[in-house]
Amino acid sequence: MEPAGWVGTCVLLIATIICPRRSTDRAGRCTVSYGWRMRIGRPAPSFALPDQTGTVRTLDELRAGRRAALFFYLNSATPVCVAEVGRFRDAAGEFDRLGVARIGVSMDTAARSAALAAAVSPGFPLLSDVDGGVAETYGVRRGRYSVLPVKRETFVIDTDGTVLHIVVAELRAVAHVEESLAFLRMLAGQAKAR
Repeated sequence: MEPAGWVGTCVLLIATIICPRRSTDRAGRCTVSYGWRMRIGRPAPSFALPDQTGTVRTLDELRAGRRAALFFYLNSATPVCVAEVGRFRDAAGEFDRLGVARIGVSMDTAARSAALAAAVSPGFPLLSDVDGGVAETYGVRRGRYSVLPVKRETFVIDTDGTVLHIVVAELRAVAHVEESLAFLRMLAGQAKAR
């Protein structure tokens, strides 16, 4: 292959990683806009997924009438994801004080989620979305040929089941906890001011 061919191949590969849900032309430019995406104010799609123990859990059961921080992480084997789950664990007191359930979702098997739970002891369910169906309904599943299975996003869900806030930070996993808590503190402050 000529050097120009290698460059073109690399450009297409990078474009596929950066915009996996888009089509790319031969120059590597994205040509189609993103598909369906969750938006603030929409109802959070319900689901039933196995947790790290194999028990099937539903969103309504896990929320139990409370708000929830539903976060999608890439997989159990990456240090960044382990740190993200650990940060959600470490912030348990504040989430509990604000009355917010924490729920982690990845495309890992229940066995891999169990291994992560054994290592980190999160104190909340790590759900297994092996086929990516739930990730798809939330608009975070990447394309079939993407290196990374899902986008790292957190959805703050209200007591009525609507999405209140979305945190998108691909490279800063800890930002998901910090931004979610900042938003929830703001809501708590507004409620006290009334």
